[in-house]
Amino acid sequence: MAKRKKVIWSDKARQDLLEFLDFYNRRNGNIRYSARLLKEILKDISLLSAQAFLGKQTDHENIRVLVVWEYLIFHENHADIIFIINVWDSRRKPEKLY
Repeated sequence: MAKRKKVIWSDKARQDLLEFLDFYNRRNGNIRYSARLLKEILKDISLLSAQAFLGKQTDHENIRVLVVWEYLIFHENHADIIFIINVWDSRRKPEKLY
């Protein structure tokens, strides 16, 4: 079995994820949807730590994108780590991605 890589989140990715979760908490008046979303994202990130080449290759070397529901998780594969660059809601305007 392949060694799991350590997952490191960028400040931007962490902040974006927290904003999505907070939005659904406020909109829905409870945490059920946010909890399900977070659980799904963390499950897929765990898979990613064991299988670093999950997701679709982007135009940028070493950067891939993993789709979880309507969220795109941009990550970079390094020798010993997976670096989560950004978590993006695919329903948002792409020009705001950068």
